[in-house]
Amino acid sequence: GILYYIMREIKRFLGNNINSVLNAGGDLGIDLILLRENGINMENAYSLDLFLPQYQNDFPKYVKGSIYNLTEIFKEQKFDLVILKEVLEHLFDPDRAIEELKSITKSGGYIIITTPNLSSIINRILLLFGYLPMSYEVSTRRVFGKPKRYNYREGAAGHIRIFTFKAIREFLEFYGFEIKNIYTFGISSSDVVSEKSAIIKMDRFFSKINKKWGSSMIIVAKKI
Repeated sequence: GILYYIMREIKRFLGNNINSVLNAGGDLGIDLILLRENGINMENAYSLDLFLPQYQNDFPKYVKGSIYNLTEIFKEQKFDLVILKEVLEHLFDPDRAIEELKSITKSGGYIIITTPNLSSIINRILLLFGYLPMSYEVSTRRVFGKPKRYNYREGAAGHIRIFTFKAIREFLEFYGFEIKNIYTFGISSSDVVSEKSAIIKMDRFFSKINKKWGSSMIIVAKKI
């Protein structure tokens, strides 16, 4: 799944030992727990979300708050790594969020972002036949305009901002980040449809042919 690619990029650019990590929109902190279980040691790991989980583990540290108020929450504290997994597309004000992320990232620190790719080949094919792209929604209650056999959700995911490969690169560079790695990968079976689905196989095939063609994007960026 998505966490595999995040883990791979962490090991590539930061190694297995990181002093401070923030998972913004981290919910129960499961991703940080899995990262630790897979050999990434984190001295100070925080999972931030709008609500604190009812049952909290000893690891990571849980913080209640908004991504728009990171500077206020963490004061002078800076992070070596900030993870934003499938969050950016849900934000009304991504500009403010990136400014806040930048303010709490150490100089030379990294952010890793995953988000849907509007310009994937699968989405282009869907548009060609009059369907909505997989990552786009017109309702906050139900999913409309998608092929019925690939429509697994009862309700909408709540995507507001959708990026293309080119747009996310320009967006982050504008706010003072250096892109260290960016590519796409195919959606996982849990995201949309079953593992045997043709759309899953096609998406993975296209993402291997060209790094810009998959349905999910991962971006590793360094604070200049």
